[in-house]
Amino acid sequence: MRKTIVKGVVVSGLGEGRKYVTLYAEEFRKSIGIIPYPGTLNIKLEKPLDDVLSRHKHIIVEPPSKEFYPVLLYCAELRGRKVYLVRPLKTRHGNKIAEIISDKYLRKELGLKDGDEVILEITDCSCQESCSGDL
Repeated sequence: MRKTIVKGVVVSGLGEGRKYVTLYAEEFRKSIGIIPYPGTLNIKLEKPLDDVLSRHKHIIVEPPSKEFYPVLLYCAELRGRKVYLVRPLKTRHGNKIAEIISDKYLRKELGLKDGDEVILEITDCSCQESCSGDL
C-alpha cells in the first residue's frame, strides 16, 4: 500500500466546513459508511496538496445537487485515527490546506489546537467502482 507522510500545522478554517459537510453528509455515508462530524479540521501542509495527493487513489463523492461540485476523498491517518482528506473540486482554500473529516470532533478527540504540529499519513483508499486514480 502506498503511503505518503506529510507534516503540517493545525489552523482555523474559513468557517464554511460545517455547512458543506452537513450538505454532503448523506453522500459521505453512501461512499465511506460514516456520517462525519459537521466540520473539518484544517491542516496547513509543508507541501502543496497536488504534490502530496497525486500518487493516491481517491473516492469521488457526488454532490447532493446540481448546484454543487463533486469532492474527492483520500484515506489518511492522523495520530492513529482513520480520517479522510476532503479535496473539493471548487474551493477557496490554498493548495496547502488539507481539510480533514472524521466521525468524531477531531480537535476534542485528539486534543488539538491552532499551531499544533501534526503528521498526516495518506494512503490509498481500498475502494470499488467509486474509486479513481491513475495507478
